[in-house]
Amino acid sequence: MAYSEEQGGIPCGFIRQNSGNSISLDFEPNTEFQFVEQLEERYKCAFCRSVLHNPHQTGCGHRFCQHCIVSLRELNAVPLCPVDKEVIRSQEVFKDNCCKREVLNLYVYCKNAPGCNAKIILGRYQ
Repeated sequence: MAYSEEQGGIPCGFIRQNSGNSISLDFEPNTEFQFVEQLEERYKCAFCRSVLHNPHQTGCGHRFCQHCIVSLRELNAVPLCPVDKEVIRSQEVFKDNCCKREVLNLYVYCKNAPGCNAKIILGRYQ
């Protein structure tokens, strides 16, 4: 697909705008969050079963935390998906930014003060 480029090589249809209301690009991986709604299976790592942190998707379609997929590949000469036992090939693993955005937009309860019932978008949690 061809497109014209402007402003230093950025495709003209995808110019980033600054926004003070944008969400964080990450969250603390070892923090336990209480989600407002039950966490859907599609947002859980196929290896550690926790909420996906920097999700990556394999060729067989299962999602893993970045740390978990790296661990699986380091621990096994031929890494297998724990769900369907398919071989995990490095060239078929990709960063799942769509899923990451969805996870960061999930609501969690505030943990900063005892008894606080505030609901916060995970990507804005600090």
